Amino acid sequence: MRPRWLVGVALVLAAVACGDSGETAATVAMPGLTFDRSACPVPVEVGDTAGLLVVLEGLAWDQVGPYSSGSVPDSPDLVITGTITIVGDQVPIPASCLDREDCRHTAVFDGERPGVTIEGSGGWFEGETSLTLSDTMVRLGAALMDTHPGPYNFVPLITVLGPCGEPCNPGQFACQADLSCYGTFDAYCRRCEGRSAPECACRAPEGPLPDGTPCDYFVSGDVIESGACHSGVCETAP
Repeated sequence: MRPRWLVGVALVLAAVACGDSGETAATVAMPGLTFDRSACPVPVEVGDTAGLLVVLEGLAWDQVGPYSSGSVPDSPDLVITGTITIVGDQVPIPASCLDREDCRHTAVFDGERPGVTIEGSGGWFEGETSLTLSDTMVRLGAALMDTHPGPYNFVPLITVLGPCGEPCNPGQFACQADLSCYGTFDAYCRRCEGRSAPECACRAPEGPLPDGTPCDYFVSGDVIESGACHSGVCETAP
């Protein structure tokens, strides 16, 4: 069995696999596969490292765990011309991470796309990683990922996403509010709909689960509360 913190990281990665970020001003009525592309921001042309760093400096940093609700915007579509490479220590890290010892102070990268190469060793916790973008169009998302109780409690992650409005894969959930795809309904419920973890533990795509349904939810990176659904909320035993 994997340690609890690895289970939590796996759930978080499923949530961000196709863009777990964005504002939650509105939601789709039911999970789907496609988006209204008219809501996509105007693309930005990026032709060198300096231009890419300007984009990174302007990103809003999300804080993501298997318990978090709501989200922040990804970048607009970036039209990359030529080849650009950056390493983790070039990424501007938010002060909320730099001010604490349990947060890694250099970024890591994730995301497989045409024209995208990520290199490095040591995973999220050791060593340096690099990101190379070559003649492609992508979005970037920035998040402090809760990896507690790993070697760090938080790791700054830059995720490379597909262009805005790209259809989700079968089995994913499309959120018009943030133009992102979610790998699980729990993540869609918390991140797109902005509901709490206890609420989402007692919901399915069709609506609230019946009273008495067993439920559980994360309250931190490695702690899970268990209970039963009551009026659409997971209630734990006193």
